[in-house]
Amino acid sequence: MKLIDLPEDILLEITSYLSVKDVLLLKQTCRALHAFGSSDYLWHRLVAAFEFPLDTLQNTRSTDFSSDELQRSAIKALRLDANWRKPSPRIRRTTALITGTSGSYVDEMHILPGGRWLLTSQRLRQREGRWTSLMTLWSLEDIQHARRIAHVEITGAQRTPAAFALQDGGDSVLLAVGVHDDTDFIEVHNISIEDRINMSYSMRPARSRVLPLPPYSGTVIRHVLQELSMFEDLIAATVVSLELESDDRPLRILLSDARSGASAWVHPRYSEPFSFLWVRLRDGYIFLTGRLGAAVVLRIYKLPQNVMDSATRSTRAMGDKRSSEDAFVDLGDAVAEFLSSTSAGMHDVAQVSSASSTGLALIIFHSFNGMERATGHIMRFRFARSYDSIKMLETQMQCLQLQQEASAQLADIGATGRRAVWLEHNWETQQKRLMRFEAQDECEPLGVLLPPDPGLPFAPHACHSLAFDEVTGRLCLGFFNGDLYVVDFV
Repeated sequence: MKLIDLPEDILLEITSYLSVKDVLLLKQTCRALHAFGSSDYLWHRLVAAFEFPLDTLQNTRSTDFSSDELQRSAIKALRLDANWRKPSPRIRRTTALITGTSGSYVDEMHILPGGRWLLTSQRLRQREGRWTSLMTLWSLEDIQHARRIAHVEITGAQRTPAAFALQDGGDSVLLAVGVHDDTDFIEVHNISIEDRINMSYSMRPARSRVLPLPPYSGTVIRHVLQELSMFEDLIAATVVSLELESDDRPLRILLSDARSGASAWVHPRYSEPFSFLWVRLRDGYIFLTGRLGAAVVLRIYKLPQNVMDSATRSTRAMGDKRSSEDAFVDLGDAVAEFLSSTSAGMHDVAQVSSASSTGLALIIFHSFNGMERATGHIMRFRFARSYDSIKMLETQMQCLQLQQEASAQLADIGATGRRAVWLEHNWETQQKRLMRFEAQDECEPLGVLLPPDPGLPFAPHACHSLAFDEVTGRLCLGFFNGDLYVVDFV
């Protein structure tokens, strides 16, 4: 009996033992298998076990896409993997978004997962005696016609990197940023991303909302926003509290609803033990990653279903100057926890990815600390989530050994931790180069992505900011002269 004569259910069982690459090759053998290998049902099964992240599956389900869309995305992921494994990955395209202006440089930037949207921030532009910050949202979906979607101008100094979340099925972006203008507060903007704007005439006004930091019990005299994280409408802010008659600088966690404006402080027992803390949100869970003593710790808590009701009670309690337990959000016990066996020490650069449905990752580079070489670590946390629970599956740790007399200055990593990039500075030669990490057993995990003299319109020594998307391999680089470039490897 020929393979094509087998019943479809038997063929489906056979494909459960095949990889995506195997199925793509099988489709090329004959028309019958090409038709079978193009079914939506088959591809929905295939991508569920696919080892690489797909650019189509950011906050969506595979069943929302046809087999053709999933196949194109899988082929792109395989091509990126093949190129990224090479000792010197081939650059397919460089695109200048800003060049030759000698204007204000981009201080920070972030790529939304999937590589289609880029958010840039230019801080501390003085106008009429006041500080302002400018954020720009770019569409990179058609990279040959990359364009600005919206400008957001903020009065005051930008205190934190921006946090953002796609809304309304991808038709808008909800943007939150910490701002200092006499006091610290959170500013929220709702930006439509459907239409192109003409930058020659006007800036599109973005609907905004200001979220003041609520009162806090005790002797706190001022709060300093440190970092924001967002998922859907919920914002988590990491805050450093300055207290009267005390040198302590305890860390606090504030939860805010971007739509209603309700806010609540998380009970301090969850944050105060940490000396450094990064907070992430995803699907009703809050992830606390930070340094606890000499170790790196990840703790996962399930958010209360009535967390915004708690926010209302918290605001009222603080306003009444009560310090009871009712004034805080109680996260309960951790549902999962990881404690590293590697000493954390002081760090030069640390970056925690956003949380995906299956994991998150951390890249951290330590100071020399008397060692001959600086070192770093990549930690990849994998977990399985069901409707009402989450379970830690595994944690992988990779040590990064830098060259002698070298340190890392900038870094970015994706949620799977499969790929990462960082800017390495050699203090003896004063040269800089972009390095890459690839989590593969069959190839060298560390390598040079861009050498000091790459033969491009730019060089790493002038790099001031970067953003990286592990799904598409897209790299965005901002330079001190104001130039902004996009580098694609697939």
